[in-house]
This record gives sequence, C-alpha cells and structure tokens, in this order.
Amino acid sequence: MIYTTEQLTKLEQAANNIYEASGVPHLVSIEKLAEVGAQNLIVGRKWNPKNEIYVSKSSTAGNKFFDLRRTIYGITDAYKKILNSVKLNESILFVATKNPDISAFVKEQCMATDSLYITKRWLGGILTNFKTVKKSISRLNELNNLEVTGEIKKYGKKERIQLAREAQKLENFIGGVKKIGSLPKLIVVLDPVLEHIAVQEASKIGASVIALSNSDANTKNIDYNIPCNTKSKKTCWLILSILFDAIKTAKALPVSVVEKTNDEIVIPYVITPKDDKNLIKSSKPNTRK
Repeated sequence: MIYTTEQLTKLEQAANNIYEASGVPHLVSIEKLAEVGAQNLIVGRKWNPKNEIYVSKSSTAGNKFFDLRRTIYGITDAYKKILNSVKLNESILFVATKNPDISAFVKEQCMATDSLYITKRWLGGILTNFKTVKKSISRLNELNNLEVTGEIKKYGKKERIQLAREAQKLENFIGGVKKIGSLPKLIVVLDPVLEHIAVQEASKIGASVIALSNSDANTKNIDYNIPCNTKSKKTCWLILSILFDAIKTAKALPVSVVEKTNDEIVIPYVITPKDDKNLIKSSKPNTRK
C-alpha cells in the first residue's frame, strides 16, 4: 500500500465528499483503486508533461504515481455522463482493442447492456465515413440472413467457405456496431494513445470522449479523462465495470461494483506473467501447489 492508514482515511473522506457533491452513489474506494495498482503510471521518454496535473503531490521524482482523487473525479464525471446519455437514449460506443481479455470483457458487457463496441481493431472511417460502414453492415446482415433462411445451401462448398470467411471477418471488425442506427454521441476509449484515430474521428463528428488514459496520453480531445494505470488489467476491469454499472443503473440491471464494499467486489483472478502473459483465468486464485 502506498498510503499510510492516516493518509488513506483522509483520501477516502475526500472521495466520499466528491461523490456527495456530485450526487452519485459510492462508486469505488481509494483503497480498492490502490489495491489494483490504478496509481501506477508511465515514466521516462513516453511521459507526457501535460499530465503532471494528475500526479500526486506526495510522489517524488523517482517514484511518481497518480493522485487517486483525480481518478475518482474522472470516474465520477464519466459515470454521470453515461447515466445521462442512457436516459436520453443516446447510443454509446466502447472502443477497447488493447488487450484480448479486457476486449472480451467489454464485448460481453456491451452485449448485456445493448451498447456498441469495437474490440478487434479500429478501422479508419468508422465514424467519419459512416456511409461506407453502413454498406459493410448491410453486407454482414445479408450474409447472416443466408444462414438463417438456409439459402446458403444453394451455394457450392467452395463458395460457402468463402462466404463464411467474409462473414467472420466482417463480424470481427464491425459486428459490435451492426445494430447502429445513427452516429454515437459518446465514445468510451481504453487507452487514447492506441486508439488515437478513434479519438480524432469522435472529435470530428462532435461526439464526447471518455478515456481511461495513462501518463503518456495526449488528453487534448478528451472530454472526460480518467487518469489510471491502463497497463493493469485489474484496473481496467474495475473502472470499466463502474462505467458499465452506470448503464445498468439507468436500465435497472444488477450492478457489479457501485455501492459495494471492497470485499464484495470480485475482481477476476489474474495469473502471473510467467504462467501465460497475465491472462484472466477465473475469479479465484489457483490454490494448487
């Protein structure tokens, strides 16, 4: 733990004050954020000096870390924005291609909350060349319809294989937006450095951007910034869960994190890098010896 008991008590009170002043329920504790390593940031040549405002005043030159009160502010503002967007029936697009495990989690949550998502790779022009994207969506729906109606059987074996490959490729890249009716008003991005094209396109169409960003990010076109350790899958899971809880709350669905105690929040167990590159295996640690 990076904080003493006295420091943690003061920080938790500050977090509670932020929630109370913002009119939101208790979203997450400082202790839980510190537990998952949300305070850790990128230093060295990749460091963006503009992010100094998010760094804790108690950190040193050799040991910098995020001020988790800033993270709480970011989470709170993003939570309120998402809550309001859902109430206005605005579509929300989640972009998370950074890590396969987090991408799978985002896809699962988007499907459960009827949200849009891109989790494989951002194809340039998804927002700024919407007409072309709609044509691709129409083609995907056409191919899927061949399977549903059984018309696919009219084609030869070689043609069926080619059509199946085409459908799978389209599903991988635009399957998460195939139900899109109009351009989204809000984009949620995991790591704006990786997803800089998505952020640029969102800015061009006037969509608001929520981003989980590390200290190497350029936050110029980000409307709601959440400074945090994007290299930590536990951190990403925790904060994204809170954002999905905003949608679930608006839709009267069961939540995962909001208003729960630290012990009640079950974070997927992450195995060690040596075992398999930190893949999320299950919600419980491996007790085998």
